[in-house]
Amino acid sequence: MDIHLTLQITSILTVFLSLLFAFFLVTVKSKNRIGNRLIASYLLIRALDLSTYFYSFYIDVHPMLEMIRMEIGSFCQKPLLYLFILSIIYSDFKFQLKHLLHFTPLLASTSMLLPRFYLVDKNAQYKFWDDYYFTAEGIFSVSLAHFQTAAYLIASFVIVFKYRNYLLQRYSVLKKLNFKWLFQMNIFLSVLFAVAIIKNVHKYGINTEYLTPLRLIMATGMLGFTCWLFLKALYSPNIFKGIDERLQLLSNKDLFLADQEQVENQKEQILHLKRYIEEQEPYLDPGLTIASLANRLEMDTKALSSLLNHHLHKNFHDFINDYRIRKAKKILKDPTNKQITILEVLYQIGFNTKSSFNTSFKKQTGLTPTEYRRKWA
Repeated sequence: MDIHLTLQITSILTVFLSLLFAFFLVTVKSKNRIGNRLIASYLLIRALDLSTYFYSFYIDVHPMLEMIRMEIGSFCQKPLLYLFILSIIYSDFKFQLKHLLHFTPLLASTSMLLPRFYLVDKNAQYKFWDDYYFTAEGIFSVSLAHFQTAAYLIASFVIVFKYRNYLLQRYSVLKKLNFKWLFQMNIFLSVLFAVAIIKNVHKYGINTEYLTPLRLIMATGMLGFTCWLFLKALYSPNIFKGIDERLQLLSNKDLFLADQEQVENQKEQILHLKRYIEEQEPYLDPGLTIASLANRLEMDTKALSSLLNHHLHKNFHDFINDYRIRKAKKILKDPTNKQITILEVLYQIGFNTKSSFNTSFKKQTGLTPTEYRRKWA
């Protein structure tokens, strides 16, 4: 099949599905109507943007209409998706006037085009349109659109992972919540962004024969993305019809307080760890490992390692040896233990060799075990 015909068919399918899904989102009863309207607006603009892949073969559209289509497609899709993510995560999300600031790149690009495009006659517009990508305005617009896309992708990943950290404090199975599919959506869009960059590089005259295949990849990717969203609506209707009350969305206040709650949770874990070490004395076991200690504490090994390194500022080896040395000091200071040899002491508290015991002991006290015993004799 001819590649241009394949591109047209793929684009028509994507546009049809986008319009159908947008209609569903606007008409379905939902607790998250704002979010549905945002994603519906995204789909409509995406459909308008992709429609050029088939109508341009048959009709000649005025360059002003083409420019408006392209500008809206370049600068409105990313903000709409980002605001949609916010509406999914925050239960108290409302579209406000301040959110219009997300569309300032569109205003900036349009303002750049006013003198030499929008305010000139038809013939000049046609000439400008033919050379658009090599004009100062075109280079500025394309660069700004790529910068905007990268910024929104980074911001989306940041807010989604912040949401994940919040969920980890409250739920054990993330896949039952919104994080997984929001993360997948960002990955999907990142891949499409990479393809779009490659496509636009070729648009500037580098191997232009690959431009149509790259457009086909973009159209196919968007078809796959639209189908994926459609399937999500079928298999997980709560995403677009309203979240289950048992899986409450966050409010801005909830997410703001999450960091404080995480700190409190870490404090409790540290207290639990120290209490267990002092009461159960697991360090007396010479074969103790961080994995076995984590298992006794019913903690994840990585979580315990992070707790030790980032909050107690000690590695596992030093943390355990500190407790062993404390125990040794008590034994050596006790006059009733004069008959116990240094070798017996080190084996009793969990050390395997005399050299490692002497090194750790002197590091903490400044004295050898023998000197320490004499000092307290």
